[in-house]
Amino acid sequence: MNSYLSKAGIAARRKCDKIIKDGLVRVNGEKIREPGFKIEPGIDKVFYRSSPVYFRKDFKYVLLNKPKGVVCTASDERKRKTVLDLIDTDRRLFPVGRLDLNTTGLLLLTDDGDLSFRLTHPSFKVEKTYNVEVHKAVNREDINRLEAGVSIGKNEIVHAKSRVMNHRR
Repeated sequence: MNSYLSKAGIAARRKCDKIIKDGLVRVNGEKIREPGFKIEPGIDKVFYRSSPVYFRKDFKYVLLNKPKGVVCTASDERKRKTVLDLIDTDRRLFPVGRLDLNTTGLLLLTDDGDLSFRLTHPSFKVEKTYNVEVHKAVNREDINRLEAGVSIGKNEIVHAKSRVMNHRR
């Protein structure tokens, strides 16, 4: 079920798990709360918040150079500008991954939940590269701390490979 909703462009797979568990999905009139519930596309009638859900095959992909001061989310409870405010689309897109508020860089937006899951879930071990500019000298202790592991929340630690590049303006 979560895969079907994700492929239909409702949300990323993890978010679909929550949507299902919250009882917002019905299949053939029955409320479903199990993310792994099996359906037959084209036969079963799936509804999310009373709206029909159709399997989508024509996904949209947008590459965006996220500017500083824009949040990397589909909606923000604090009413800050989001990455979706920067594009004009009639599709329900969502960002693949995250960049901090004051971070700039290339970001993928899509309604392809399966691709998003495969790019972001740790089990697929998709390597990401970040170029970071710092405004002070970096010493060996700083690099060792980075390579030892950085907390990215939810008790998750990532270990970075690093390379110091001297850049002069």
